[in-house]
Amino acid sequence: MVISESLVALDLKSKDKLDIIKELGHLAYSSGKIKSIDKYIDSVLKREEEFSTAIGYSIAIPHGKSDQVVEPFIVFGRVSEQVEWDKDDDKEVKLIFLIGVPLAQSGDVHLKILANISRELMDEEFRKELMDAPGVKEVCSTLKAIAL
Repeated sequence: MVISESLVALDLKSKDKLDIIKELGHLAYSSGKIKSIDKYIDSVLKREEEFSTAIGYSIAIPHGKSDQVVEPFIVFGRVSEQVEWDKDDDKEVKLIFLIGVPLAQSGDVHLKILANISRELMDEEFRKELMDAPGVKEVCSTLKAIAL
């Protein structure tokens, strides 16, 4: 599985996209999933410049392919108040999935993670469970559906 309890943050304190990405990135770094937090964050922000990762349903899936990623991961974060993800598209976000994939595995693994997340997020009940989960254990139990 690419997500674990140490990679879940409920009630994030950050109030904007950059700070949220950094806060979630630090969880990945602290868990040994990335070698350089700054270089990884740069890869995520570069991807954000290309196209917004806010997908609707109050969800964003920022991601970066980088040689700084040790092994594939998903960090899940939830904010208590909706956050404007991009000024250009007016999409607000409450659930964030930060994905990291080693550059060498950027094709198949990256696409498989995105496909698994996207498939489950189409289910309204799945989204509601993530929004309402009272704790990290419950979030991880719900996220087992996207395990690789």
